[in-house]
Amino acid sequence: MSRFKKSAVFFMLFALVLGLCKFTVYAEEKDYVITSAYWDESLDNVIAMWDEAADKTSYRIQLYKGNKKIGALHTVSSDKYNFSRQIADNGSGTYYFTIYPTKGGRNLMVKSESLLVESDYLNKLKEKYKNGGGNTDNTRSGPGVQPISPETTFNPALGNRGWNQTGTQQWWWKFDDGNYAKGTWLLLNDKWYYFNADGLMHTGWLKYKELWYYLSQNGDMLTNASTPDGFNVNADGVWVP
Repeated sequence: MSRFKKSAVFFMLFALVLGLCKFTVYAEEKDYVITSAYWDESLDNVIAMWDEAADKTSYRIQLYKGNKKIGALHTVSSDKYNFSRQIADNGSGTYYFTIYPTKGGRNLMVKSESLLVESDYLNKLKEKYKNGGGNTDNTRSGPGVQPISPETTFNPALGNRGWNQTGTQQWWWKFDDGNYAKGTWLLLNDKWYYFNADGLMHTGWLKYKELWYYLSQNGDMLTNASTPDGFNVNADGVWVP
């Protein structure tokens, strides 16, 4: 067989093999495992904490007293959640929380160590959080972002702690220390709100750190819903293209 024929046969065989081979592309496996969950009781706060997963995800966290669920299932993006107010409201006893990565699902759920809250410590929490007082780390973080420290100013004439309304019927939020929310998210009664650079509650579409969120006319962020203009947002409130 001539060199030319040998080369032609080789080329045809090579092409045939390439045509018959099936290449399977495997997506890179993500690691959403939470290795541990525990409590931090420093500074008269009861903070649920956990080791963040290797890959980026939000988390779903639920508080328990004994075998009873306390409050709602919360979606958070940082590695901690302040349960001080909920525990102050629910009395002494044994608490724990469960946590799982939103992207990994319930199969990766982790249960924290138990926390015994006795009457002396409970009284400290009640004193700090009575009448809705106290401030938690949860109020200065936001969906899809890490906790931030807002710029704040104080004007004694602006009103009392909590919700206040301007003369133009716009809303803002004042903290216990007299500062008001400015350029930040707040978690109030299990709902997320955003206050702009002027301290006013935002409504409608909001672009925050390259992600889009929708806040209703009442100011609360929509989750797992369709917006009035026909777009969908996921469990973290983020617009799904």
